[in-house]
Amino acid sequence: MNSRAGRSQWLTRLEWGVCLGATLAAIGLHLIYLTHAGGLWRDETISVRLATSSTAGEMWRMLVYESFPVLFPATLRCWWAVGLGGTDFAFRCLGFLIALALLGAVWLNARVLRSSLPLVSLGLLTANLTLVRWGDSLRAYGLGCALILLTLALVWSLMRAPSAERFLAATLAAVLSVQCLYQNAFLLFAICIAGCFVCFRCKQDRTALLLVGVGAVAAASLLPYISLIVRSQRSFIVARTGFRGALVWSNLFDALGTPMGWPALVWVGLCVLASVRGLWFVRRSLEQKPIRTKDAPLFGALILTLGLLTFFLFIAIARLPTQPWYWLPPMVLTAVCIDAVLGTWLEAYRGWRLALVILMAFVPLITGVGLARQRQTNIDLIAARLREEAKPNDLILVHPWFCGVTFNRYYQGAAPWITLPALSDFRVARYDLLKEKLAATAPIKNVLDRIAQTLAAGNRLWIVGDLPAPEPNETEPPDLPPAPGGPQGWFDVPYSYVWGRQADYFIAAHGGHIETVPTGSDDAVSIYEKASLSVVNGWSLR
Repeated sequence: MNSRAGRSQWLTRLEWGVCLGATLAAIGLHLIYLTHAGGLWRDETISVRLATSSTAGEMWRMLVYESFPVLFPATLRCWWAVGLGGTDFAFRCLGFLIALALLGAVWLNARVLRSSLPLVSLGLLTANLTLVRWGDSLRAYGLGCALILLTLALVWSLMRAPSAERFLAATLAAVLSVQCLYQNAFLLFAICIAGCFVCFRCKQDRTALLLVGVGAVAAASLLPYISLIVRSQRSFIVARTGFRGALVWSNLFDALGTPMGWPALVWVGLCVLASVRGLWFVRRSLEQKPIRTKDAPLFGALILTLGLLTFFLFIAIARLPTQPWYWLPPMVLTAVCIDAVLGTWLEAYRGWRLALVILMAFVPLITGVGLARQRQTNIDLIAARLREEAKPNDLILVHPWFCGVTFNRYYQGAAPWITLPALSDFRVARYDLLKEKLAATAPIKNVLDRIAQTLAAGNRLWIVGDLPAPEPNETEPPDLPPAPGGPQGWFDVPYSYVWGRQADYFIAAHGGHIETVPTGSDDAVSIYEKASLSVVNGWSLR
């Protein structure tokens, strides 16, 4: 007996050590990202531009060009207003603090749901570079993840011991959560439905009504956005691809498996196990009783199952091409729910549980450190070089067009610059202006004319980004009819490719010689905004 007690104490100390070590390792990865991320890439630039609008009213009106409600831009605005947003690094410090808050929310949920350690959730999240790179970026995802976890903890506390104070706290957290991310409304729906089911099962009908109230107030808080959403959808149609299952699954597994791939399989296995294990509790007989810790597995399993279903519904409704960072909110919620479902059951396999956590949290760290050191963009470096080398009579071409958002933030040189096609505003991503170009006839003719004028006068053309190479046996550049007459309707990616090919063919047909120029840094750069720099000389009339 003494031997068993001694082993239990030893395992408890080891579990504490692993949890603290995993937390410190996670903080270390976030610090590496903070000190190496460099300049703001285009999505972050949009966030900062909204936050630093001249007035709060202008910030609200510009939400029509953004994908989030007002809370995160308002948070950035407060950070900037108190003098903490003077540099890119100063802005990134806010992202680091949000990352710490998110880790705190993981610990909070383990203590509230199970009065235990967040072993499994830390194992899943510690070395996940999707969470580090995109949760810490100056977008709403990190704060939205922290708030949905805080909402989960407060809803469970309300279920355990209903009171006016706990109702108000849960409602406030829920409102803040959906005001940060629209998709959190779908996850909140799953939390409230799961909570109501547990309450009805335990014959706590009044508590269920409180949960309905939490969800209703949060939903009502989104009503002012209806007009903004309707207006934005008219222009965001150019970014819609429809629901593509292969792309959705690819980005989901990328989100779960970064940095090594195989952790995605562990995620899937634990999700299936947690769903089966948690839903088994539905079979128990109904009786009137207070809600206790032993009801947490059913609560977590329902949230896990409903949360994933409702989030897939959100993806299907949005019809946007998914990216790995889209999955951050359901990811962190799933990790915490897996812990709630399997934590008590795995007490019988503490040694195996520790081995799994150590494998997940620490083995990917070496690879993760390398990815955490990547810059988010190199366009800031290219802009600095062009400020020194481009002459006033040169011309700078930025392609694809959306890279102009970042270039607009960092370039302050004398040479004019333009995109394919030419847009009049790059403070944010103006899909409405792009839509007009998509529907136009010969939308890049004015750009080609300026290229010809610049090179014919003996000046240089600088190209930021890559013009696509010709396909095998291509004799003429491709063309597309004005949108939505093309094969993919309003979707802008095929048009962007065609415009790039037409520009490249135009330059080559007139004897322009393209030479690659070093960007001035050997640092690794994220694939989402890694631009090249080249210069074009020479021109002949043909």
